[in-house]
Amino acid sequence: MKAPRDLSSGWITYEVYQKDANGQYTSPFSGALAVPGSIPTQAITKMRMVQYLGWPEAKRSLKDNYGHPLIVKKDKVIWLLKCKPSCWRLYFYVCDGKEKRIIYVHAICKKADAEDPSDATEARCVYDGIRPGGSAITLFEFPTG
Repeated sequence: MKAPRDLSSGWITYEVYQKDANGQYTSPFSGALAVPGSIPTQAITKMRMVQYLGWPEAKRSLKDNYGHPLIVKKDKVIWLLKCKPSCWRLYFYVCDGKEKRIIYVHAICKKADAEDPSDATEARCVYDGIRPGGSAITLFEFPTG
């Protein structure tokens, strides 16, 4: 009898957390997904798929109904996950060293069809702020149920 296949890619999903003006730690990525009036189901599903497939397989495999990639490179380190057909656009970077990490830095629910270049700029600023005394990363808590 064959042993069951291990379907885990070994990749883990993280997000950035930052200190706000009051000295409290916040997770702007999770906070953006929790905005009232927008349901992040598609975003969460796509994030699970990226973790399940791992990197770079997710980049190669995830496509929309027209065969266009759902993951596109925005600069040297920042990637964009388009959560079509929902409004969500998720910016992340990849650490594929000893620990395989997909780290989400910015989420936006776009209201117009055109992509706003300032979103990629914001994602890069968050990435650049990850350092001792600045922002840090924490495990992303996928919703259950």
